[in-house]
Amino acid sequence: MLMRNSLRFQIILRLLVAMVVVILVNRYLAKFLVSGDIYSVTGREIKASMQSCSNLLNFRTDFLECHKATNPDSLTTQMSDSLVICGTYGTSLSPGVHKICDEARNENIVWFDESAQGLWFETLAPSLAKRDWLRSGYSKFEWMGVRENADSDRPWIMIRTQNVEGFLTSLWQVRDHHLVYVLPAILLLIFLIGLWLVRAVLEPVKHLESSIKALTPESLIASKEISVQYTEFATITLLYKDMCLRLDESFRRVRDFTGHASHELKTPLTILRGTAQRLLTELPTGSQVQILAMNMAEEVERLIKISEQLLLLSRADADALVLERKFFNLSEFVDQLADDALVFEKSLQIHKSIDADVVWLCDAVLVKQLVHNLYTNAVKYNVPHGSITFELRRQESGLQLQISNPSAGVVRELKERAFDRFYRGDGAHTRVVDGLGLGLSICLEIAKSHRGTLKLDVDPMNNVTLTLRAPLRF
Repeated sequence: MLMRNSLRFQIILRLLVAMVVVILVNRYLAKFLVSGDIYSVTGREIKASMQSCSNLLNFRTDFLECHKATNPDSLTTQMSDSLVICGTYGTSLSPGVHKICDEARNENIVWFDESAQGLWFETLAPSLAKRDWLRSGYSKFEWMGVRENADSDRPWIMIRTQNVEGFLTSLWQVRDHHLVYVLPAILLLIFLIGLWLVRAVLEPVKHLESSIKALTPESLIASKEISVQYTEFATITLLYKDMCLRLDESFRRVRDFTGHASHELKTPLTILRGTAQRLLTELPTGSQVQILAMNMAEEVERLIKISEQLLLLSRADADALVLERKFFNLSEFVDQLADDALVFEKSLQIHKSIDADVVWLCDAVLVKQLVHNLYTNAVKYNVPHGSITFELRRQESGLQLQISNPSAGVVRELKERAFDRFYRGDGAHTRVVDGLGLGLSICLEIAKSHRGTLKLDVDPMNNVTLTLRAPLRF
């Protein structure tokens, strides 16, 4: 099924079938055409011998020798022994030969004439009507005769068409014998040509495929520079470029809306936070109104956090994150974070394996936010009396940081959707586990801004591992 659905396989298969058909058609057509040519060549050579060896027509053996000498390089001279010499003179003619000549002349002979060498073309229509595809017009007669002119008093020479057909059969047997050895080489050559043609046909498709694979919200504008090698793909390329432009415009509008909305919300939310804090200090302690004000302050703080994170994501989408690069000792930070976890997370077992002096040229503020978000997720989605493992390794290509924890009730689509914005790993937007669903999205954008990758894996025991890989210098 996979082979049938492969364009490469279909092209090569159809090319092979087409070549086999061409070979067979050429074989049968050549057999038909060569048959007529052999009759014509035989007639011309006999007529040439009649002119050159006319004084030897009375002596058959001597005439045949002269005939072979007149046509030394001809394949048809091997039929010389089948020639029958007829005429009014020639005392060497036996009564049996006279009878054959008379019967053939009166009933079943076709005359070869220089002015009518296309006789087999003239008899082609009747031959086709009888579906006799492989025989020329001459072969419809028992004898083919050659004479100097139409004067019946002059001698003539004739040959059985059966002898010519026998010569043709021998010729085709030789060709068939060699075809057995040549055909595999022909098919191999066709196969190689097919691969070359497939490569030429699929090259622009692969070029377009690689461009589509590399498509990201940041590279949509750059993708419009894709070139086309063949005019047949010009329309597809234009449609692709137009799609990229429209997608880029859509992404730009979403980024602008998110950034503007987050920025515009910042001021009123800050005012609301200040008002809520003022109410908390002025209202009676423990009163119902103060509790309501406290809840309002918490929700305002949550909204402020959402707007700040959305603003950060919109900047990342627009490739507008400004990184303040400096050397940051990631080993010390992760080691301190693990030690703090030992103090504050008494119900969890903390394990660490950290290479010393992993110094990263990065934006320390963003990297701290990334690592802290990964740690916070490991705490939130852990199991009772679970564990957290910190592992930091220096590698030739950079660094690798892994934070893993056991988790209960891991949803099936977690691995595919973990980095989606506003996606919650608990499978629902509930407050059972506090969070906004933006933490891992922000971590991924921070990793990308540092030319790194962030990956989530879940093993069969529901252990969740987040792996950060990045170059130490970029």
